[in-house]
Amino acid sequence: MMSVRSATQGLWLIAGIAVAAVCLPVHANGESLDLHAIQWDPMGDTAPAEEMEFDGVSGVRLPCNFEGTDFPRASWDARVELDLSGASALEIEIRCADSAPISWVNVYLQSGGGWYHVNTVLPEEDWITLRIPRKGTDIEGEPEGWSEISTVRFSAWRRANQDTRMDVRSVRVVPEGGTIGVLRAEAAAARGAGDPQSIVQHVQPIGTMLSEVGLDYRLVSDLEPGGLPLGELDLLIMPDTPDLPEDIEANIVRWMENEGGKVLAFYHLPSSIAEAGGLRLGQHIWQEWPGHFAAIIPTAQLQGAPERAAQGSWNITTAYPASDDAEVLAAWEDEDGAVFDAPAITGSPRLVYMSHVMLPQDPVAKQQLLLAMLGYLDDNVWRDAAEGMLARADRVAGYAGLDDMRAELNDPRALEALDDAAGLMEEAKGHMDQEEFIEAIALIRDGARKATEAFAKNQTPVAGEWRGVWRHQPDGVGGEDWDTAIRRLAENGFTAVLPNMLWGGVAYYPSDVLPQAEEVKEGRDFIAECLEACREHGVELHVWKVNWYMGNRAPAEFVARMRDEGRLMINFDGAEETMWEAPWLCPSHPDNQQLEIDSMLEVAANYDVDGVHFDYIRYPGAHGCFCDGCRERFQERLGEEVGDWPADTRDEPDIREAWLQFRRDQITTVVAEVAGELQQNHPDVQLSAAVFPNWGNSRDNIGQDAELWCERGYLDFVCPMNYTPHNHVFARQTANQIEAAHGVPVYPGIGLTTWPGMQPDTVKLIEQIRLARESGAPGFTIFEYDQSAMDDVLPMAGMGITREE
Repeated sequence: MMSVRSATQGLWLIAGIAVAAVCLPVHANGESLDLHAIQWDPMGDTAPAEEMEFDGVSGVRLPCNFEGTDFPRASWDARVELDLSGASALEIEIRCADSAPISWVNVYLQSGGGWYHVNTVLPEEDWITLRIPRKGTDIEGEPEGWSEISTVRFSAWRRANQDTRMDVRSVRVVPEGGTIGVLRAEAAAARGAGDPQSIVQHVQPIGTMLSEVGLDYRLVSDLEPGGLPLGELDLLIMPDTPDLPEDIEANIVRWMENEGGKVLAFYHLPSSIAEAGGLRLGQHIWQEWPGHFAAIIPTAQLQGAPERAAQGSWNITTAYPASDDAEVLAAWEDEDGAVFDAPAITGSPRLVYMSHVMLPQDPVAKQQLLLAMLGYLDDNVWRDAAEGMLARADRVAGYAGLDDMRAELNDPRALEALDDAAGLMEEAKGHMDQEEFIEAIALIRDGARKATEAFAKNQTPVAGEWRGVWRHQPDGVGGEDWDTAIRRLAENGFTAVLPNMLWGGVAYYPSDVLPQAEEVKEGRDFIAECLEACREHGVELHVWKVNWYMGNRAPAEFVARMRDEGRLMINFDGAEETMWEAPWLCPSHPDNQQLEIDSMLEVAANYDVDGVHFDYIRYPGAHGCFCDGCRERFQERLGEEVGDWPADTRDEPDIREAWLQFRRDQITTVVAEVAGELQQNHPDVQLSAAVFPNWGNSRDNIGQDAELWCERGYLDFVCPMNYTPHNHVFARQTANQIEAAHGVPVYPGIGLTTWPGMQPDTVKLIEQIRLARESGAPGFTIFEYDQSAMDDVLPMAGMGITREE
């Protein structure tokens, strides 16, 4: 049986990095700020902060006055003067007696004209310590560095129209530590030389992998006026550093030449650093076809590296050996297995360089590759990583160790796997005693997997349960045919697949309604291929459509025609609404509504599928659509002109309410029409939808009225996308949705591939399946069915919690 602590243990999501929420002594890492001496400014109609005493400690109460108000978040600005350039984190001691009215909490740190920020959720517990590491923050605007923090903003986002409060009794600065530095190019982001989100995203996989192997590191910024703390570092990692400031570049070169500093760099490598490391920059090469730079193949000189690490780069910047002690350490391989001359990794004892950024594919191999590159520069890395991995390898599912887990196992198969795990850990310790750390790390990985297997085998399946997976591509997993992918699902007890076969602007079957993908023009029919496999293996097929959003494979001529016909979404500022550079269709345009309806019904009419599945059946947010057609159609509905368009839809209460209902009606019209046609002409085809988790807020924010669709019987089942790593939030969301669904089955979405961390969390998947059952859900849906899910995670589930009996 799963222990209670494993189901409820809190994790804080900090910009994609999971940090354990643990209670610490109030002054464990430094003195708390005097919270009564700080000016706390409420934003807008937020209630003022109140000075309080909590158990003799000075603090503040932050009232979230959501009842009878309509602002989206309660926010307070704490005016401070903080130099966090030498800090690793802020620690905030906080509690929230009732977190149900709060969707999530943002903490923003203002620096000049920009912000560093994180988001998290609060458990319904007593005091906890929220740790905000610098290394986990996102960037917004143009911050001026960590030495100039002038405001700490707390924002609690509304989930329900119910009052609650947050209490804060300590805010303290945690000093920095660690001798590995990870450089984040905040100066480049501030100057517009690099995309802030891309820079953050390229740092995060490196930081996550270091944390997962227990290597302590510190985030360093190229914005700090005192420069990088190179004298305190042994290694500097440069994950993505475009346009590095000249003084920072010069300091790194001096550090390498005079102090023995060592650098691991990716993609952007200044020529002076390359020269100091004994390398010569080569050329920038764009891929000639998708799959040109598919994988990295290390040489024997890169000890401890995997044989192959999948990558999928689209361009590279090469570097070559230019000194006697430099060498090529890895080559590029294309998708057909051909290895070619352009170096993937080049290195010397001072510098290792990889010719693209570290992408998150193939996480186990990538972690091994990162360790190999660091170990090439410093042998001590292998020892430190082995010790760090061993210290956490047996702490599966919240247990204190393997003996603690053993006390709760009752399945002989689980106990056997646990014995195997213990044996592997002991063997690893023997290798560590002999300083054979590379061999020890391989055994520790195997032991940790066996411990997870023991936990998985101890789970109990439930007969008759609906077990679905989303697949965001039209083809089988990892280039395999659909037969392999569906067979693997069936073997592990899964009952349904929801593959993405059509978008707002393209179809992966011979459609007479939407433009056909190039593969379809060449003879492919992805629905037919998947359907054949599903019938062979007894798995349901529910075809998934991305509604309204055209996607980046919509033909250019089709997009141009939609633009010419005034059918694209326009945002509040008057520009085309896009996501990843692809446009959306306007939901109020009658021709667009008919396009959505006809494409869904075409699938039901032409294929013997079990269902069709709405997704993106909503607006992208409150910022769309404000096209001329929307204005005309809304004014006709309203019976009068809107004087100040579009501002009055936000500023005038009566107009705003009418506008929000107008938006809801456009989306509901499509759902209702598809439902009516299916019920009349295709009664065996089920209709379902992937919807946002907070049904109340979604009505106004995105025009999605899931409760109404359930109440009116439009949906046969609903899949709320409860993609949270926080188990208590998942359980609360699922229970609330079941209560609001008017008897329609709720199969909550579990966000396997959305959680923080480079490797999929099998334990958390099992925990959330159990929580879904405890909430009364008759099934669940997993996002998403990718290579790691097929090869690693679902087979673990099939050992126990989805096992066929």
